Amino acid sequence: MTISVPIHRRRQPVCEHTGAANSPAQVQTSLAGAVTLDMEKGRFSNNVHLRGLNLLLLYESGCRARCTYCGLAKDRPEVSEKARNHTFIRVKWPTYETEDILARVKDDCGRMQRVCVAMVQDHRAFADSNAVMRRFRDETSMGISALITATVVRSREMVEEILEAGAD
Repeated sequence: MTISVPIHRRRQPVCEHTGAANSPAQVQTSLAGAVTLDMEKGRFSNNVHLRGLNLLLLYESGCRARCTYCGLAKDRPEVSEKARNHTFIRVKWPTYETEDILARVKDDCGRMQRVCVAMVQDHRAFADSNAVMRRFRDETSMGISALITATVVRSREMVEEILEAGAD
């Protein structure tokens, strides 16, 4: 039996106060994750099945880092098309309500086995990534990975908090 879960996709991420999306209420997921959870149309060739879900925190101000390899870099200079195709993020990362992603994962019959929650460079990222991980820890049986930002996570105590939030 399949339960239909409505999708509340944010084409233009919206916050009721600022007009932009913010985590932990909204997150981005890879196109592959969205396809696997039936939130986007598409299919994989050769009977491939995605087992890991990547989630990326997002904020109206974007990522404050300037990593030249990353398509999220805040002040990324204009680069050639060839260089642009060699960035960290090259595919669509649609924005969804975290609640909707959790509902889809719960209805997924265990296909998704792990979630990776990725921080961006923002002062809110530590608390927000922990909040997202706690939701997955409490509401699913998925393994949890934390992709941390070294300039945000600065102490052993913060790492311990990440582990307590559910990262393994």
